[in-house]
Amino acid sequence: MKAKSYYSAPEGYIKSPFIKELYHDPDVPITDECLQEVVQSVIDVEGEDLDRLTELIKLDCLAYIRKGCIYAEIKFNRLYKHLYTRFDDYAEEVLGTTTKSVCSYIHASRVGLILLFAGFSYSDLPQNMSQAYALHCALSGLYGDYSDQQLIDAWQQVLAEIPRHKRTGERIKELVNPTPVKKEDLYTKVELPLAVYTKVLQVAYNAKLSVSKLIDNVVSVLTGFKKQEIISFVKWVLDMNNLLGEM
Repeated sequence: MKAKSYYSAPEGYIKSPFIKELYHDPDVPITDECLQEVVQSVIDVEGEDLDRLTELIKLDCLAYIRKGCIYAEIKFNRLYKHLYTRFDDYAEEVLGTTTKSVCSYIHASRVGLILLFAGFSYSDLPQNMSQAYALHCALSGLYGDYSDQQLIDAWQQVLAEIPRHKRTGERIKELVNPTPVKKEDLYTKVELPLAVYTKVLQVAYNAKLSVSKLIDNVVSVLTGFKKQEIISFVKWVLDMNNLLGEM
């Protein structure tokens, strides 16, 4: 018999799609205290009103701030020393992460705390680690050791120019510290008479070159001549065309 899908049930049909999972005796007992707390926290959600549930969501969104502070407490006070000589080993073997990732969280946590104490409301704070860390990286690229005020000013710019639901880490970095545009990446539009454009296409096709490469080659040749030499060169090209046309 096909198993019932709690996720496809009509709205209001069942209180929670997790009832089956939560209220049954597991085949394998959960003995890990951390996992027991996770299960209990999910059970406690049932019956809560909307205000409390919304607060829980907000706490989870800003959990990166506490996580970064916990990482800092362990790393900077060397609490790992009674188990491991190197923090790298502790991070990899106990936390399943890297020192680089830990440091990223610490930077993100600091950003979140500075903005929180600067008076930004919940909705105006970085909503996840990626947003906060992106702001840190952008400012570090600009100033090195940036000040709290530079951080606040940059975040105000983000709030003003990027809608809340579009504040990805990549967009934040690009706004605060844009990637320099190279000359070769700049494009423009050149309008040509149809007859000239047709000739350019034909020459490019015969030369097995793109139109832009063909024009670049022609310009490179012409810029190597003096004014009088250019006139002579053009006359030579015209003479060659006339000669080819008579053959």
